[in-house]
Amino acid sequence: MATAVADTYSAPSGATLYAGRPFDPGNVYLAIWGQSNAQGAALRSDISTSPLSSDSGLATYDAGTFSRVWIWTGSAFAQLQPSVNNGASAGYFGPEFGLAVRWMRETSSGNLFLQKEAVSGAPISTFDTSVWPGSDMVSRAVDLAFPWLVTNGYAIAARHWLWVQGESNASDTQSAYQVPLQAIIDSLLALGVTTIASRYVLAQMLPGSATYGQGVFDAKAAIAAADPTHVKTVQMDYYAGDNTHCNARGQVQLGYDGFERVFGAAHIAT
Repeated sequence: MATAVADTYSAPSGATLYAGRPFDPGNVYLAIWGQSNAQGAALRSDISTSPLSSDSGLATYDAGTFSRVWIWTGSAFAQLQPSVNNGASAGYFGPEFGLAVRWMRETSSGNLFLQKEAVSGAPISTFDTSVWPGSDMVSRAVDLAFPWLVTNGYAIAARHWLWVQGESNASDTQSAYQVPLQAIIDSLLALGVTTIASRYVLAQMLPGSATYGQGVFDAKAAIAAADPTHVKTVQMDYYAGDNTHCNARGQVQLGYDGFERVFGAAHIAT
């Protein structure tokens, strides 16, 4: 097992290392949409247990506040504090944590602005942007979050989207899932949530997990294959006892892999 990151590298004062060079993406907006694995059902306390405890810095981040990672709280962006406002139920966390850790360690400046739209147990129809509640998810970005950024002086260099959903559609055929997912992706661009340069990262359930669906898996793979420049997939892994929800290692890995796909970064295995 690889250690999550080496903490012994050095950099000039005020800078960090990114694969041996400074990495400055500017301010970035990243939306996390999906169901319970997007919200996060992994125990924060497990960040301090093996194997994640081999990277002691993770517990330090979990106990503190991310100075350059912000999360939408409903009316404003606030600095991400896992114990207070991570968008998960108390004591739990989701992919935002791994994303935030890599951002802090591998970027030299800029802020990462996260906005979660996660509904536990929700089928893909919940995220249809033409009707409620999907339409409200768009509105919270375009009409609330983006104006807040402008008002507070943050110019956004890029916008991206992480999709962690499929468990509730495990019985769908490829077509039954692919058509609405492609429609959501297309609408995000049309409605101004994303841009022509955005990356869309689709999380795949692990084959053999309790709510894995071959049709869902094939649909995400087909969408990514049709536009490999903008659409990427990541493979979820490391589940809790229910074989449906990622455990702490699985959520950290999901965040790490999402960062990798969005920014073209190196792979880190937990």
